[in-house]
Amino acid sequence: MKKYVTDIKNNLLFEEGNLEEPNTIDEEIIVNDIKSKFDGMGAALTQASNINYNILSFEQEEEFLHAYFEDLKYKYIRLPIGSCDFSDRSYDYLNHNKFDIGEDKLLIQPLLKDIMKYNLTYMASPWSPPKKYKNLFNTKLKRNRYEDYANYLVDYLKYYKDFGINIKYISIQNEPYALQKWESCLFNANEQKEFIKILSTKLPDNTSIMLHDHNKKNLCNYIDNTYMDNDKISSIAFHWYDGSHFEELAKVHEKYPNLKLIESEMCCGYSSYNPIKWIKDAELYANEIIGNLNNYMNIYMDWNLLLDEYGGPNHKHNYVKSPIIVKDNEIVKTPIYYYLKHISLHQNSNIYDIQSDKLKVLVSDKYITILNDTKEDISFNILNIKDTIKKHTIITYKKEA
Repeated sequence: MKKYVTDIKNNLLFEEGNLEEPNTIDEEIIVNDIKSKFDGMGAALTQASNINYNILSFEQEEEFLHAYFEDLKYKYIRLPIGSCDFSDRSYDYLNHNKFDIGEDKLLIQPLLKDIMKYNLTYMASPWSPPKKYKNLFNTKLKRNRYEDYANYLVDYLKYYKDFGINIKYISIQNEPYALQKWESCLFNANEQKEFIKILSTKLPDNTSIMLHDHNKKNLCNYIDNTYMDNDKISSIAFHWYDGSHFEELAKVHEKYPNLKLIESEMCCGYSSYNPIKWIKDAELYANEIIGNLNNYMNIYMDWNLLLDEYGGPNHKHNYVKSPIIVKDNEIVKTPIYYYLKHISLHQNSNIYDIQSDKLKVLVSDKYITILNDTKEDISFNILNIKDTIKKHTIITYKKEA
């Protein structure tokens, strides 16, 4: 029985460990039938990620690519359509009324070209339509520009198809219910449905629409208001930022079982790097992802692939964390990265229904992962594995054949 342990306080970074069969059991973990399927993990390739990547040496670039795409086996990449907060400035692709991808050529494509050698699936989200298409207050898309904006998004898809990338999933707006200090655009439910009807007739065969692309609170009600019978709608994208709300995923799956559930964005707020202090962030990640997977999530997407030690660059000073950072000109794999490594083992697998009170547990075809984010060591029994997990650690077992 292989056992892998991440215990940041004791400097165990996904190290092999031994079973320590306890005298008494605190937690009996029950494993039931198959519940769902975990397709895989990925992250967003923002301008900030590319800017940090560009300062790396060749050896560091290879280390970075290996860490995500061979070690964690990332399968998905999310691309921003136009600028977002993690760009060096606000921009769009209109240049004298002609579609011009110039910004991407400079600050997206260098890293994109290097990851295209991996067998990846791509999704894309706009943070805002071009300013020319928006109202006087820069808050909403003009009704008489719906057709133009749909054509603009299709031009983006066509460009990247010629570039060598098929965008499989697209949302019509990142966080459509929020007016942000960075790039944003408000879309109410009726406006979304109206725009989707126009866009869906123009999309290529291999591209489908992700609904929502916003937080999980009241997710089922939002989907009830925006869903329509349309062959181009394939999935529901959601974010983490207003809480986990796992019950909302279960409700949505029950009502819309044919739609994939995609966590399209998650990150934790900035604080200066300290591996011990970042344990809490790693636990938030693992708690969120394990809970989502146990409630029918199919795909998990992190936010930025690579940020600097200050949580950027970000032209709106909205700094956050990433699993790998650049600090003092070195690549640093943070505790978040090592916690994600445990979860990455479950990709391309069935997820089994579990019952556990004290621990966060993920069971798939070949692996069992257990998170203890409590303040006490806990002994447990799962599938005849008896062991003890220390406080603030995460462990994974490889099932015996």
